[in-house]
Amino acid sequence: MRFLPALCIFAALLTATGCTTSKVVTITTMPPDATIKVDGQYRGMGKHTESFVFTDEEDTHMVTVSRLGFKEEPVTISRNFNRDNVQVELKPLTRRVNFVISPLPAHLIVDGQRVTTEPTTTVSRELEFTVDAGNNWINHKVVAERPGFKADEVTVAWMDQDPNYTLNLGLLKKNLSITSNPEGAEVYIDGERVGVTPVSL
Repeated sequence: MRFLPALCIFAALLTATGCTTSKVVTITTMPPDATIKVDGQYRGMGKHTESFVFTDEEDTHMVTVSRLGFKEEPVTISRNFNRDNVQVELKPLTRRVNFVISPLPAHLIVDGQRVTTEPTTTVSRELEFTVDAGNNWINHKVVAERPGFKADEVTVAWMDQDPNYTLNLGLLKKNLSITSNPEGAEVYIDGERVGVTPVSL
């Protein structure tokens, strides 16, 4: 009977450890310099092999992949995860921005591409934002165009606090020279005196 407590302890330990399993998974990222974290702990960049330990059927681990200019991507690794590798591809950050065009409807052009099928005064669009090789944010150039008017443009940046932008079409201007024979004649435009010849406007 003196062996009974020892046997009970052994049985308890066997039961406790019998459900514990491990799984080795290799994590790769795109872009290849993204940061990998496992359960909140830094594991490296681009590629990492982790041995996950599961204490019971409900146990899970959280892999988080992140990089400046991209949406953070979480991946849950459970006991039933049936692959030995996982590739996490990050997507660029996005933001919905709104444009108002005045005084008349016009076409909207984003980074050289027309995004409207007909002239309009309001446009709402989801734009992607990411960074270049030097981790500098890449801005968008947005232009409003209408025949007979001077185009207007704005720069849209990720760091902008306000998602609303206004583009104002301008009036086209042309240099004008007026002469007369003899010189010295008075010149009026729309009833307003602008000078005597020769005059440049």
